[in-house]
Amino acid sequence: MLDLDRDYRDKVFQEHLEQKQSIIEQAKALLDQNDIHKIFKELQLLHKKWKEETGPVAREYREKIWEEFKEVTKQIHDKRRDFYKKLKEEFKNNLEKKREIIARLKELTAEIPTTHKEWQDKIKDVEKLREAFYQIGYVPKKYREEIWNDFKSTIKDFNKHKNNFYKSLKELQKENLDKKKELIRIAEELKDSEEWETATEKFKEIQAEWKKIGHVPRKFSEKIWQEFRTACNHYFDRYYAHVRSAKSEEFQNFINKKEYLAKLKEQFKEIQEDAQYTIEDIKKIIAEWKELGYVPASKHYINVKFNKFISSLYDKLNIDKRELSFLKFKNTVDEYYEQENYRKLDNEKRFVRQKIEGILKEIQQLENNMMFIKSDDENNPFKREVEKNLKKNMEILEFWKKKLEYLNSLDY
Repeated sequence: MLDLDRDYRDKVFQEHLEQKQSIIEQAKALLDQNDIHKIFKELQLLHKKWKEETGPVAREYREKIWEEFKEVTKQIHDKRRDFYKKLKEEFKNNLEKKREIIARLKELTAEIPTTHKEWQDKIKDVEKLREAFYQIGYVPKKYREEIWNDFKSTIKDFNKHKNNFYKSLKELQKENLDKKKELIRIAEELKDSEEWETATEKFKEIQAEWKKIGHVPRKFSEKIWQEFRTACNHYFDRYYAHVRSAKSEEFQNFINKKEYLAKLKEQFKEIQEDAQYTIEDIKKIIAEWKELGYVPASKHYINVKFNKFISSLYDKLNIDKRELSFLKFKNTVDEYYEQENYRKLDNEKRFVRQKIEGILKEIQQLENNMMFIKSDDENNPFKREVEKNLKKNMEILEFWKKKLEYLNSLDY
């Protein structure tokens, strides 16, 4: 019985030894794993199994087997300690990274954008930093609440400014919508107008104004643009059709004027030598010329030829030179006015005013000279010369005033 008991005990000790060796192998296998939490939990289960589920082993193996298991356990604990040491460093680095991101966010959001594009760019930049913040892992526990609150308040301030901007932008877009609707109303009123010059200028004004007005709510943007463009296209289609028709008519006017001028030259070829015509005849010719209408801008030279011809007719008449000069001046000015060449009319007016100013200064100087002549002798040659020049300048002044009066009578 003792032998049997000894054999059974040896057999049980061997089974316990094999179980404990298996636990050691399982513990060693844990060293190759990376999940520290799982490793430590498994190690605790192995220790529990060692104590509660396996019995004693033979005395000669007892110390050795325990030291081997204890060494593996120590290695796992060392690995766990290294892990948490590295984790602590990682948390510290994460803290610095998050603080850096918060600082960049504050710097980025310190300057408040003023346009939609600037806000969109800023939003993208903030979103990138926000995502980067979330990608960074944990920080030391004592700083978690502080870091999170700082980050959250920075984002909150940014969103507050953003919401205020888009709220005001929404109101501004509503104002822009009202402004553009008013331009559409004007375009609708003018689209069938035949006051071509006035309407065309107005359409150019409202088109320029449309471009200056900012964005409108997106749901109305395409609709009001189509309405405005349709009204503008309707008018300009009519306008260009009118222009093409007018150009065709103006070219025919050029042909008629060219034929009329050739006819006049032939008609006056012989009678110019004897001047068998009057100013009234010339005025009649000018009136007939004007009735022939406008010519294209590229054909204005026909008017220059006609004016030269008229000047030659005036030169043959036996009339006062000053009256002749005024008639030529009037004919030239009328030509500018007919061509709507307001720049040349302004130049003429400026020139006439300068002449008047010069003559007035000359008259003032002559009047001053008269004050220094003490002699009452009418035959005083110096006095007579001054009086003569004064009278002459007064007549010239009236002549230039007459020119200015005629220029001022033109409505342009």
